[in-house]
Amino acid sequence: MSTSYDEAVWQQAREYHQLIHSGMCDVAQQQQIKTWLRADERHAECFRELEVLRRQTRYSSLGEEAFLKQKAEESTDKKRNGTLGAIAACVVCVVLFFTYQYTNEPAPLEFVTARGEIADFMLPDGSQITLGAKSHVLVNQNDRIRAVTQLAGDAIYKVTKDAQRPFVVSVDDVDVRVLGTVFEVLKRKTSVKVEVAEGHVNVSNHANYEDLTASEFVTVNDHGEFSEVGKQRSRTFANWRNQRFSFENTTIAEITEVLNRYRQDSIRLAHPEIGELVVTASFRLNQLNQFLDALQVSHDIKWHIDGTGVIWLQK
Repeated sequence: MSTSYDEAVWQQAREYHQLIHSGMCDVAQQQQIKTWLRADERHAECFRELEVLRRQTRYSSLGEEAFLKQKAEESTDKKRNGTLGAIAACVVCVVLFFTYQYTNEPAPLEFVTARGEIADFMLPDGSQITLGAKSHVLVNQNDRIRAVTQLAGDAIYKVTKDAQRPFVVSVDDVDVRVLGTVFEVLKRKTSVKVEVAEGHVNVSNHANYEDLTASEFVTVNDHGEFSEVGKQRSRTFANWRNQRFSFENTTIAEITEVLNRYRQDSIRLAHPEIGELVVTASFRLNQLNQFLDALQVSHDIKWHIDGTGVIWLQK
């Protein structure tokens, strides 16, 4: 804890900071926070430190402990007008954001998974998001909108019905709009795939749109072109949850990119041209060796594992 304010100030700042980033801070609470920040310079200072901490460590208890230890070990001399001065000037904008702009819209909720991790997240409206490995979404919810920006990876959305607030997922230039349903969105380097398990979903971009119902899917390529609507067996929906993957007419580069999010040891290409080859395959992650053996037969692609556990593909 900083020596410039006591434990009570620190605890109150933490409470307000967590409330703001929860996405559930109402107008009265926003005004209360704003008043508290203006009441004492130490309040704003503490709040700034928490925001810097959040940006540096994603705000976890371990991150906080490390941050406080670092502060405790700082020397008491006043030679902190270089880098720290620049940080101080920068974080003033953070406080202004939370004392003025924040009264209009709360900061988005952010959900991220690590390599090999699959996790469930509950939203303020009762909807649920399941994120695949190395996936990333931002969520904005208030009394008017329910909006999600999917920045990376795989996600299943189980949406609570609300006729007054459509639930919209934006992925690149594609918008997926629903009222209440279950669907998945797969973001790839060159495409976005939307598949519906229950209910009705509208998929659109600047030039096209499709209405999908249960078991239907559509793929939008990086040129904004829609595929024909396909029909999928329900048991194949979001099979990545069970570490099973299906690829149809997919480049090896994209296949390895997906698999590398779910594996701890990487698959790498010894020659870039290997990544341009297109294949169709379906397999469980624990059957990866069989897939690689099949590549050797069908495309003369050899593979080996080096001393660090990395799988190399080569011609």
